[in-house]
Amino acid sequence: MTSTTPLESLFDSLGMFDSLEEFVHGPAGGKSPPGDQVRPGLPGRSNSASNGRARRAKNTIARVTRKVPEVMVKVSSVGKQTGRVWAHLTYITRNGQIEAENEEGEILSGLEELKELHEHWSQQIGKRRANGKQTVNMVLSMPVGTNPERLKEAAREFAKQAFSNHEYVFVLHTPETDPDEDAPPHPHVHMAVKARGKDGRRIVHGRPELQEWREMFAEQLRARGIEAAATPRNVRGIVKKATRQPVYQAAKENRSTVKESAIREAARVVLDNRTDARPWEQRIADRQTTIRAGWTALADVLDKSAEPGDAELARQVRAFVRDMPAPLTQQQELEQRMRDVVRKRAAQAEKQAGNEQGAQSPTAPKPTTKPQPRPDKDYDRD
Repeated sequence: MTSTTPLESLFDSLGMFDSLEEFVHGPAGGKSPPGDQVRPGLPGRSNSASNGRARRAKNTIARVTRKVPEVMVKVSSVGKQTGRVWAHLTYITRNGQIEAENEEGEILSGLEELKELHEHWSQQIGKRRANGKQTVNMVLSMPVGTNPERLKEAAREFAKQAFSNHEYVFVLHTPETDPDEDAPPHPHVHMAVKARGKDGRRIVHGRPELQEWREMFAEQLRARGIEAAATPRNVRGIVKKATRQPVYQAAKENRSTVKESAIREAARVVLDNRTDARPWEQRIADRQTTIRAGWTALADVLDKSAEPGDAELARQVRAFVRDMPAPLTQQQELEQRMRDVVRKRAAQAEKQAGNEQGAQSPTAPKPTTKPQPRPDKDYDRD
């Protein structure tokens, strides 16, 4: 069994080449292998010459190292009962105040048209799997400043590709159109997808599918002139997990038991003076060591290349690795902050104690010397 090098691990994480040889010289025989895709199954991509693959790979590397905005595609919730489906439909349309669009391009305005859609979906679902998944609810978003109409167009085309076998509706939220006082400042699209497809198959939304959807959405954004990347978090040196929607909402309303539990655990670790990484934290650190070694090896390869632009790309890669955050989990960061506070307060207390001790000490008398008599002139003369 052959071991995988850090560079091969990086290529695998980025969904590019299988080996360094393939990156430098292309596939054997000059033909692209069947896996000529960022992820298997992405529509609209075909095999191409090896130089085309290398160019796409370098474009991906450049987007990562330049820290192009990363798309967010996440499953926010699932609707397991018709009541929950209705609650989500009214939530994303703000009780019918914001228009929704379905897979046929039809615009749904107001609560009455929303009710018709809900009744239609409910009749189709019937009583099959009463507690089964009826809808998969998603959010697609980009940072502040992204053109909202282009974002909506990209979401529309993404949904056509990803969910061609399903019925769905989507709604664009912007600070200007969202009546919610606490509306986020960035444009985003809410999407409710009927879990059971037209052929009876149910939608799957595991980690591989989510990454595939991110790449598809990023591709649609780039096609509309919006810089976007869909890089796995660990490849960017990020080990902290995204906050789940229920946890985020609870923390926002100051009722998060998860946050309270994390603080209590951090306090125990600091009080016990435990510094060893837990097993899963050590595994994360080891993976990050491998990923960073892969980026460094990639920079070495690019430095040796005679291709125009590769030397500059190597410089960007090295700068990217140098600026990577410390591979700490959220819990480790919390513990670190708590240790810093403890050390700071201890230093302040020690300084204050020293000042108080100095103020209470009696002032020591200045040493005095007995004055010597001046020599008598007559005595000197004798």
